[in-house]
Amino acid sequence: MNPTKLLVGLCCTFVYGQGLGAQEREPQLRGPYNVGMTYFQASDSFRPYPVHEIWQYTAGSTDGKYVDKILKHPDAVEQLAVEFPQHPEIFPIVGGQKLDVFYYVAYPTTTDNARKNYRFPGGNEHSDFERMQRPGDEPLLDGTQSHYPMVVFSHGWATLATGDVWRAKMFASHGYIVVNAFYGDQRVRGSGGNLEHPSMRLFMIKSLISHLLASKHFGPRINPEQIGISGGSFGGASVLACLGGRIANRDDVAPEPRIKAGVATVPWVGAFGNDHAGLSDVDRPFMQIYGSSDGLSSSSIRCMDRLSQSDCYLIKMVGQGHAFQTEYYVDAFNWELHFFNAYLRNDPEAFRVLQETSSFAGFGNDIQQVSARRIRESKEVLTD
Repeated sequence: MNPTKLLVGLCCTFVYGQGLGAQEREPQLRGPYNVGMTYFQASDSFRPYPVHEIWQYTAGSTDGKYVDKILKHPDAVEQLAVEFPQHPEIFPIVGGQKLDVFYYVAYPTTTDNARKNYRFPGGNEHSDFERMQRPGDEPLLDGTQSHYPMVVFSHGWATLATGDVWRAKMFASHGYIVVNAFYGDQRVRGSGGNLEHPSMRLFMIKSLISHLLASKHFGPRINPEQIGISGGSFGGASVLACLGGRIANRDDVAPEPRIKAGVATVPWVGAFGNDHAGLSDVDRPFMQIYGSSDGLSSSSIRCMDRLSQSDCYLIKMVGQGHAFQTEYYVDAFNWELHFFNAYLRNDPEAFRVLQETSSFAGFGNDIQQVSARRIRESKEVLTD
């Protein structure tokens, strides 16, 4: 389904792997596990329209709006209170304060879990909360494995975590515990382009990981050596920050060492100083998925030459902008799944797929352009 691929040189100083295979591979969709999800239910009076009003709650606002205000039983929803350290430069507004962070978890569940699905208002059959717990219920995790890898989601600036329910369920069906939070960026004045907001998101993710690892039900079932992160747009910046990128090119905003690998979709890379210099310390495996028609893509692609310490992959979604058409998200999921299977589970077959696959068949026009396993000699990529 893709146009003919040609091997060409890339105009950056990145050192590439031994070249890419030209196989178009059949995609994987639903995995073998049943999926269960934690409780997350809207209040009876909640209506999903108009969207701009709902986003004031899902993204938060400085007048106190947050997602807890539209939930039926907010006390029964998974949550933590994040206390930000006093730091007048990094956290000039939120330093010393606490912000609640609500989240949901998708997980592999038992074959006899008969809990009912729940559809959050405005959703569809693909975004149903499957086998959702109700207040007072405990998670029913599948018992065929003692531990599971965990993937943390990091959504875009001022967007909402319910938009990723489908993807969370897909990962859980392949044996991952997935946590997705409502970070509520706009509860603090300013924009994503300053130092405080990218640092806030990074600190929230760190707190969320600690909270999950210490939790009664999920903590004992998470493999702490198999934690990954996936984020889009502004959330892509937090992926790079977790993997070692220095926000504003500062040394005093520490990364998250417990995260072993990360995927950023249409990442915003403006958080890392002039000429993306803060990305030179990214030292763990990284995959970027971008849209060829996205206005941010030129800068995010150029930043790849900064990542000389890490295994890197670059996937192009042809003709897509900052938001993809549905079929392209299916392709993106397949790239992510094999990437995390390789770098979290150390699955030899997944490494082989990454090395040999040029695209996934049947959905959008996706092309793997860079497959770099550390430092090799050739400088070849695929293009259309």
